[in-house]
Amino acid sequence: LRSEPDGAPTYPFQDLFTALIEDADARVWTGVDASTCASFEDRARASLRQMLLGPLCELCAPVLYERFAKFRHGDRSAPAQASGSAVYRDFITRFRNGDSRDLFEQKPVLLRLIAVVTRQWIDATREFVGRLAADLPAIRRDLIDASAEARIIEITSGVSDPHNGGRAVMILRFADGARVVYKPKDLRLDVAWRRLVERLNHAGAPIALKTARALSRNGYGWTEFIEHTGCTETRDCDTFFRRAGAYLALLHCFAATDIHQENMIAAADHPVLIDLETILQPSAEEHKIGEPEAEAFDAAMEIIANSVMTVGLLPAYGRSVDNNVFAMGGMTADWGARIVIKWQDLNSDAMRPVKAEEAGAATPNLPHVNGRYAKLGDHVESFIAGFADYAGFLMRQVRDSDPDTLLTDFAGLTVRKVVRPTRFYYMLLRRLKDHRSMADGAIWSAQGDFMARLADWDKADDPLWPLQKAERAALLTLNVPYFI
Repeated sequence: LRSEPDGAPTYPFQDLFTALIEDADARVWTGVDASTCASFEDRARASLRQMLLGPLCELCAPVLYERFAKFRHGDRSAPAQASGSAVYRDFITRFRNGDSRDLFEQKPVLLRLIAVVTRQWIDATREFVGRLAADLPAIRRDLIDASAEARIIEITSGVSDPHNGGRAVMILRFADGARVVYKPKDLRLDVAWRRLVERLNHAGAPIALKTARALSRNGYGWTEFIEHTGCTETRDCDTFFRRAGAYLALLHCFAATDIHQENMIAAADHPVLIDLETILQPSAEEHKIGEPEAEAFDAAMEIIANSVMTVGLLPAYGRSVDNNVFAMGGMTADWGARIVIKWQDLNSDAMRPVKAEEAGAATPNLPHVNGRYAKLGDHVESFIAGFADYAGFLMRQVRDSDPDTLLTDFAGLTVRKVVRPTRFYYMLLRRLKDHRSMADGAIWSAQGDFMARLADWDKADDPLWPLQKAERAALLTLNVPYFI
């Protein structure tokens, strides 16, 4: 069996999945022409395999550890060693030789989910390889200016939620250092947005804005990788916030939402949006109560929905399912820490999971000078001035020309509709990954009906009812629902 390159991540009980990963990998590459295969270095193909191995180990580790803990404390031929792996190896061998059948007979849903995750990875990865082969010349020419000889050395994922059959954003790195982003969704919106911003820049905008270059294909596309880079001097941070204020005016004009800290990158003194799928959002009529006694509430919700706060760029706060307050927003400086499960003495006799605090991201949405990050609170005047100047410029554009000119390039394009917060979906996915409900398919699948508890059972015309079938179908395949 193939050994993974040095430096590859290690996952709990990964030895149990070696044969499965090898078989899935073979299915991806069978029939792929030699020239396409030659574009990938071995470690790039290994990084694709890690995208299957990681989720499989995450899914199975809790129940496997439960059995391993009992095994090492029960009857066994070799004593557990704090720094050894004899007991762990014995457990792996016994599992391969028959104990796996016992587990899957007790938890048949787990076996089905392993098959679902594996099939999704095979289909999505083979699709990605084919798309890359077709588009690589255009990618090199239009997005990265890379040499034709530069091979792909690494592919990373985990920067987006899994949607539509396990498809997710990937970042490709070439041997010459160039990087490009693969997005398995319609990118015509990104292309239209770039044309709009460039047109406004040339029309005398009070400050020039920057966008990411995009290559749109049928249902997917590629964008340039926006690198988080620092500013040369402090006054450049002030320019950054002036541009951020201008972006708020433009995004408010385009009824944008969800422009949080993970959707913006600070490239020196330029804030650059890297996800535009939730612009041009309609009014949320389905959230209005509509009853006479709720008119004041509906009116307040409408005021908020039509305010700049809805864009998501300004700092705001929310409460998580475990009752912790967290910051969010494109201008947020405090990403905060979170509690995660980590493994000590991984894949050894003394292996055990522990809760650990994981630090938040290094604020790539805000500018810095030599590692010293700027905060919105120190540049509020520039931010407000940027907003006011750009809003006035947009109003003059509408007044002096056809108001529809701003929207011309967007006719007929699709935008994403976020029906429920992604955090809510992740709460349900956490329940669906709990092996304690996997002994019975009916009991397990009932977890997917949790959303129905939030519906208004007294209203026959609740517009969210028809969406629940699609939400449920996505969640039962461990995907975050995606609506357009």
